[in-house]
Amino acid sequence: MNRNKNTRLLLWGIIFLAILIRFINLDRIPNGFIPEEVSTGWNAFSLLKTGRDEWGTRLPLVFRETGGFKLALNSYLIVPVMALFGVNEFSVRAPTAFAGVLAVWLTYELVKLLFKRDTHALSAALLLAISPWHIAMGRYGVDVNWGIPLFLGGLILFLKSEKKPAYLAGSGILFALTYYTYFNFVVFTFLFLAGILFYFRKRLWQPEFRRYVLIFVVTQFLFMLPYVLQANLTIRYSQATSVEKIGLVNQIHEHREACGKMYPLIICRIFYNKPLTFGLTIVRNYINHFSTTPYFLHGAEFGPSGMPKGWGFMYPFEFGLLLIGTYVMIRRQMLPLVLILWLFLYGLPSSLAAETHIWRMLTVLPLPQITAGVGLIALVKKFPHLVFKTILAGIILFSAFQFMLDYTSYFPYAQAANSYYGFRETYAYLKTIESGYDHIVIAPTGLGFDQLYIYYVFYMQSDPRKYQLGTDIERLVGEQGWVKVKRIGKWYFESDVRNVIFSLPDKTLFVTDGTFNEYEPLPKRVMFPKLLQTISYPNGNPAFKILELTKNPEYSPEE
Repeated sequence: MNRNKNTRLLLWGIIFLAILIRFINLDRIPNGFIPEEVSTGWNAFSLLKTGRDEWGTRLPLVFRETGGFKLALNSYLIVPVMALFGVNEFSVRAPTAFAGVLAVWLTYELVKLLFKRDTHALSAALLLAISPWHIAMGRYGVDVNWGIPLFLGGLILFLKSEKKPAYLAGSGILFALTYYTYFNFVVFTFLFLAGILFYFRKRLWQPEFRRYVLIFVVTQFLFMLPYVLQANLTIRYSQATSVEKIGLVNQIHEHREACGKMYPLIICRIFYNKPLTFGLTIVRNYINHFSTTPYFLHGAEFGPSGMPKGWGFMYPFEFGLLLIGTYVMIRRQMLPLVLILWLFLYGLPSSLAAETHIWRMLTVLPLPQITAGVGLIALVKKFPHLVFKTILAGIILFSAFQFMLDYTSYFPYAQAANSYYGFRETYAYLKTIESGYDHIVIAPTGLGFDQLYIYYVFYMQSDPRKYQLGTDIERLVGEQGWVKVKRIGKWYFESDVRNVIFSLPDKTLFVTDGTFNEYEPLPKRVMFPKLLQTISYPNGNPAFKILELTKNPEYSPEE
């Protein structure tokens, strides 16, 4: 009885720790707001006010947004939070932060169900609660975070259905909901379910299971229908792979050209062609999912990680725990098929899309923490001395504390640009002066995306109805479906002010990034800049500059 009470207390302590880590200063760290978060938040606001997305589609299952075709679940979950807390960063991030806490608890439940040991379940939950990867991703308001708890919940109910077949209905719904979190889960969950249905086919074909299996399977196909009925969803795959495909085609041509100078062209075509090159690239991408480099050395460099530089996905001490855990699980036959299938399938979807990406690899969690947790318990049992336990606890505590120090101090100080810091502060200032201008140009350079309007509509809380109707808006759909809004009323959005400098009227309010030098003359001195405000990064470097441009009375178009 006391043991069960202690286990519950430890579990609640771990969950409370996970809540603290994921919710404290959630609106300020990360201290920027990445485009994916802003776009999702704006569409949630549009849903809240009108029941439609920014394109006017009523209660969509797939959000077109800026052209990225996001899946729906996260946007809908943001709506009630936004209704309570307003249009801000916290409202956009709170649901996914909660998903992170939920994943910690469900990790405990899954491990306890698999291994029947509280110690293994508690250690896995603890390692996920303090995981650098899970913390960093969970504090971003991005849809992939919901895939983990939904997948875990579906798997737990599926395993419990062995004794209670009715659980299959709930399992089917939770698994199917992962299709609306992130595109990787569409492929991963579908393949995983095909594998476990085949493996457990004898049990599932028994009379008491058949009705629920039918419900389970029909649920999957019903939730997959939008992928069949909406041809536009293939655009997202094209967007995710286009850069790599272009690079590979150029690589093939380069190799063929070099090869053709020394060998017959037929040989060059055999060894350098699209099917072979793309196939080998997929294999290399897949292998890279099992590389120690992103996991323990430089994971923060893979995509918009939200992690401090120099950190891997996992702590260095977990490398040893993974090795020990893998050994113990193999030797003691603690490797159920569901975990093996999970391990070998997780990297397949992102391998088909492009190279290693921190968001696309997230389907593996919490499998590494489960394995490392087994290793941790095995190590403690092998060396039960108090001194060893104290040292081990000290290493874990020191590592977690060091990461949190870096995450809460160095990351917002030195890497604010990676989180698109400054838009909130810029629009807060613009609200105070925009009434005095009839022409406002937003033209920061070097940000790497053209969908600048989303920050305007989010922070200025534009009327979603007017945007849906296209009232006084210039909107273009470019290559691969990406949307570029050039104008909303008197607000103009450009990648570079030099594109429009000669057509700007006198007294234009101009917003650019911190690299703009107001002391250097604009082309042909067509206008004179006057600096009004500088928005600085926490380290003091300029992030944005707000200027007033006035016509040069001596400028002549004939010059």
